[in-house]
Amino acid sequence: MLTAKLWHWLVLLGCVLMVVTVAGCKPETPPARAPQSGAQTSPLQTPELVGAKPAPAQPLPTVVLTDWSPGTPIVLQGGKDVHLPTVTPWPTFTPRPTPTRRPGPTATAFPIRKPASNAAGTILFSSFDPKTLQKDVMAILTNRQGQKTAEAALIHLSSGFSPVLDSSSPDGRYLLLHQPVEPEGIPYVLDWQTQQSWPLLKGHPMQAHIIGHLYGWHPDNRQVLFWFFNNEELWLVDTETGEYTVLALTNGPVQGAAISPDGQKVAYVDRSAGGHEVLYVVGASGGDAQSLIDSSMLHMFGWSPDGKYILYAGELGEVKTNLAPAPPERSGPLWIMDADGSKRRPLSSPYLFGWGFEPVWSPDGQWVVSTGLDVDQSYGCAQNGKGSDIDPDICRFEGTGIYVENISTGEVRRLASGINPTWSSDGSMIAFLSNQSGTPQVWEVRTDGNGLQQLTANTQQKNKIVWIPDRR
Repeated sequence: MLTAKLWHWLVLLGCVLMVVTVAGCKPETPPARAPQSGAQTSPLQTPELVGAKPAPAQPLPTVVLTDWSPGTPIVLQGGKDVHLPTVTPWPTFTPRPTPTRRPGPTATAFPIRKPASNAAGTILFSSFDPKTLQKDVMAILTNRQGQKTAEAALIHLSSGFSPVLDSSSPDGRYLLLHQPVEPEGIPYVLDWQTQQSWPLLKGHPMQAHIIGHLYGWHPDNRQVLFWFFNNEELWLVDTETGEYTVLALTNGPVQGAAISPDGQKVAYVDRSAGGHEVLYVVGASGGDAQSLIDSSMLHMFGWSPDGKYILYAGELGEVKTNLAPAPPERSGPLWIMDADGSKRRPLSSPYLFGWGFEPVWSPDGQWVVSTGLDVDQSYGCAQNGKGSDIDPDICRFEGTGIYVENISTGEVRRLASGINPTWSSDGSMIAFLSNQSGTPQVWEVRTDGNGLQQLTANTQQKNKIVWIPDRR
């Protein structure tokens, strides 16, 4: 047998002999190479093993988008990098402290606003033209009888801003808009007198990041209710200065809120620690909140213009109240109650709850108009099997009608096919959206069902409409 030392010398002799024919003797395993960025380390891709030389790296051209804005499509080109603008970091809000609840001062009482003497005013609606991509707030002028006299674009909007109309101040000077941002929107104010607009919380260091929901006007024509999403607070905000008062700390989004017609109280629906929804009333200057109703589901829509009643939806499951036992019947979904929470009673009008349609009080407080489901009809956007590809501008009209109800007599009238009704300032006319002519248009009708008339005839998409009083 060969010793280990002899075997070592034989292997070395064989390697020397191979030099003559192979011109060298390489180790059995090639030395390790540092891999290049983005390259794999497999021996089959090593250039020395396949006889190829690596190509010199060529710099790629760079495209910098200097005028890019959210919502603008970005076209990626082959072999080019796209550098997006630096995104402003989302601000960090200071956690809210736990406040000491104590009674606030008594708010100044305002006189109850009376209905106007005629229907003269302006019907506003936001529109979008899918062909030209033009976005506008459109204005339809009406005479004393509520008939259309002119139509024009009130505001031409930039491509980076697509607002939704909210409401106008009682005197018609200010208009609230919001830019849709999940989960609510960024609020803005437009002054008709100066034609200027600004963020609702102007002057606030984070005004462009304040997201929430607008809930209507104070009778002083300056302040509005606003639910602040980031801190879950209900605010009363001055539209001219941006100053605000925190009225309530909430447990999530409020399910409706409104200021009383005299400006002294604010009603809102919040979720309790036990999971129920509670309708509270708090002073407009702050203070302790009083609960009126505790139920499994509630949504508030507003006070009657005379301040006598509160309109809401709910009454599902057990209902608790501080003033009276729940009535035995269960109907609705629309209900009204006295302002102190007593004498709760259901309305008979059909109402499509949960789809963003809101019932509206007439200026004299005697009627409620709502978007309801017609008899033996199914709501288009809720029908099974249609999926998410259905056009909401089409399905939202399917099966719907405009209904008014007299709260004193219980009389219910179906006025026309359509959605999103709004009253003229004298209560004689109702404007609404309808596709009964084939495309979504603005229509109007008298409260007795007569005088049905189409006011627009274009291909523009339309959303919520507002009829404001005459300021001419």
